[in-house]
Formats: sequence, C-alpha cells, structure tokens
Amino acid sequence: MILIYSCKNSRDADLRNNPNNGSEIPSTFPNFFYGADLSYVNEMEDCGAIYFDNDNIEKDVYEILANKGANIARYRLWHDP
Repeated sequence: MILIYSCKNSRDADLRNNPNNGSEIPSTFPNFFYGADLSYVNEMEDCGAIYFDNDNIEKDVYEILANKGANIARYRLWHDP
C-alpha cells in the first residue's frame, strides 16, 4: 500500500507542470513537498503488484508519482549485518 501525503498550495499548478524530470537538483527548496513512502514498492512488485495511472494505463510507480509532481520520497532500507 502506498500512502501519498499532500497539502494544497497556490503553487500546485507550477509543481504539476514542472519540466524537471529529476535530472537536475534545484538550487532552492520548494515551498511545497508532495511525496510518498516507497519503502515497499520493490516487495510489492515482487509479489505481482501492478500500478496504473489515472487513465488506467499500466506504468512504473515512480513514473506515475513523478508525472503527478512528486518531489520527495522516503525509502526505508533494511540491512541484516
């Protein structure tokens, strides 16, 4: 299960239309953060989970979130020494 947290801001439209595809590091922090906890994505995909966008087209979960303006993510790593 993926939880997405968001807050509405007057810059929402700017975030959705941002051409930055993650290849650039912004020089300043945005006033608005939109993201998700993606710790279980690999495990869910290994169990056969499939993700769809709003148009019911199968896509990579990271691509779906990026296209929706996500600009922050949490990835929890488990390590057994």
